[in-house]
Amino acid sequence: MIRTPESFEQGLLRLLKNNTLSRNFFLMASTMAEMPELAQWFIQSGVQRALFRKEIEGKMCSGPSENAGLGAPDGQLSEIQFEHGEAFAAQGDHLLLEETLRSEKRDLEEHDRILRAQGVPGRLAEVLNNQMTQIGLGLSRLEYLDALKYESE
Repeated sequence: MIRTPESFEQGLLRLLKNNTLSRNFFLMASTMAEMPELAQWFIQSGVQRALFRKEIEGKMCSGPSENAGLGAPDGQLSEIQFEHGEAFAAQGDHLLLEETLRSEKRDLEEHDRILRAQGVPGRLAEVLNNQMTQIGLGLSRLEYLDALKYESE
């Protein structure tokens, strides 16, 4: 089976869903984090993801009727995360950090994939590049908190 390249619009739709899932997870994780610095990172990153979504929606070429289905994600990952919230809490910050590091790296890859697609408007590319920079800075802070967590154990 030959896989056709995904359009940047399809990638944006997935990115918007992922932003919502990440935001929801970050806000949930902020209530479970043991380290105050980590809880603060989750709160800030949850707010950041809501802003990312607004930035992307503001630069999309299609009209609101075509974006109408973007409201709520399908929730598959979100449901799994919320159903297993106790497992996250039982594992402490270690599991939260591990899962979030993985998720942030996937978000960077997703932004990069969209930017490599054909036909991405210049203003949207600027927004995505800026978001990649912000995610990268957040990821560095998260890696620092991860190292700090291991030093304290």
